[in-house]
Amino acid sequence: MPYGALVVAGAQLTPLVAGAIELFAELVARAIENVRLRRQGVERERLAALGEAAAVMAHEVRNPLGAILNALAVLERPNVPEDARFELTEVIREEAGRLERLVVDLLELGRPLMPREREVPLHELVRASCELLIKRGELRPEQLQRELPEHVTAQVDPDLAQLAVLNILRNAVQATPPQGSVRVRLEQVDGEARVVVEDEGPGFTPEVLQRLGEPFLTTRATGTGLGLALVRRVMDASRGRLVVGRSPLGGASVTLGLRL
Repeated sequence: MPYGALVVAGAQLTPLVAGAIELFAELVARAIENVRLRRQGVERERLAALGEAAAVMAHEVRNPLGAILNALAVLERPNVPEDARFELTEVIREEAGRLERLVVDLLELGRPLMPREREVPLHELVRASCELLIKRGELRPEQLQRELPEHVTAQVDPDLAQLAVLNILRNAVQATPPQGSVRVRLEQVDGEARVVVEDEGPGFTPEVLQRLGEPFLTTRATGTGLGLALVRRVMDASRGRLVVGRSPLGGASVTLGLRL
């Protein structure tokens, strides 16, 4: 495919100079072609990623929506026992909550992050995050272990930092068996403040660890994979670190490394 024409004329145009110009024109043409092919490849990758995301979103929305519609269909029947009505109402509430969390996570993942950093006592921020999950019924007080020394502070945006802490706590709770424990602790090591959340769940496989933080990558049947993707964005915007590994409790360990 021609991109244009290079015309050179003059008394000093010898065969040697003409050959050099021809070689130069060929190199320019190859460079242009490489750029075109690269753009096509990026566009194909973008469309493939968009298609994958749309498929995952359709799946994630269809499941709770189907459960809600089924529950409503049963509730419309005459003479439904009161205890059955209560259970179906709870199903609708839980599935509507899943849809709400999905929408909130998507909005948070897409919005620009502009941290307003200040010195924040991390024990207050983590305690408030724990209490918020307890109040919402996502975390039981008896399954939580806390080690929150008051001297640990960090230079963070408190709203973004709490968003990250809430997501790693929520992931830990959802991965942990009903009788298991979740531990959150603070430490100050090697010039950084760390929020460490550990659980008694199955942990991360090596395959998942390689792709951790990608949107829509999840190991749970009811997960969306948006939580850790959002945490990674927050850590990047805050010039912090996200470190994952194996917990002494037997499950996963997720660490937020924050600047002092």
